[in-house]
Amino acid sequence: MSQAKIQQPMQPPIQPPTQPGALTIAALILAGGQSQRFDYSDKGLIPFLNKPMIAHVIERIAPQVTSISINCNRNSTEYQSIYADYYRNMDIQPGLVESEARSTTLSLTTAPACFKDKSESPLQGPLAGIASFLDYGDSDTIFICSCDMPMIPHDIVQQLFSAMSQSGADASYPVDEKGHHHLALLIKRSAAVNALQPLLAASEVENSPLEQKTKKHSIKNWLNQINTQQILVSSHSIGFADINSMTEMALIEQKTQR
Repeated sequence: MSQAKIQQPMQPPIQPPTQPGALTIAALILAGGQSQRFDYSDKGLIPFLNKPMIAHVIERIAPQVTSISINCNRNSTEYQSIYADYYRNMDIQPGLVESEARSTTLSLTTAPACFKDKSESPLQGPLAGIASFLDYGDSDTIFICSCDMPMIPHDIVQQLFSAMSQSGADASYPVDEKGHHHLALLIKRSAAVNALQPLLAASEVENSPLEQKTKKHSIKNWLNQINTQQILVSSHSIGFADINSMTEMALIEQKTQR
């Protein structure tokens, strides 16, 4: 069972005894959903402040991690192009940071820049993408976020890493008065893999209704099996706002321009 605790906001973030740079932190951006509330448009590719939402996410998290992969079940060419454009504009070769990490750690089987859910996976929703990603590489820690958080903080990985280091937890994510932001998650790879096993076992039960499977496959159920440390953030912040409609997107764009 989860042993979730809440840590008060860190302003500025307290430096942990071991810096994230000493680890390999692989980032996974989830862009594989159907985007029903966006009329099934591919949400990550929808323009926000004149560029695709996922481009904002990449720009904000890339400096904080050693690699980025995108879980996308359609339009992989477009996602691959946005990914490559970021590194080209920054004059960085994709995977260079991870290659340097590889020289001083165990060899990595690098995840592809863009990948689909595995067709044989019994999991549904975000966990299908997460499970597929866990088959790649051996990075110590994984940062998981959604493609619809274009204002995610530039220091979110440091904040979550600090919370994990100080508490001894295996995962950390933000909470506010409105709820839990499960898809801005830093988690140890070993804990992520171990917590998936009972969900995979439950999913293999024959004739399990789709609705029942979807409930079992929730991020909440997965995290309930992990020792987590929550960090408290302001509900007025747009940093963790996930955009679920054109109206929400317009409101957040207005807030960024004030």
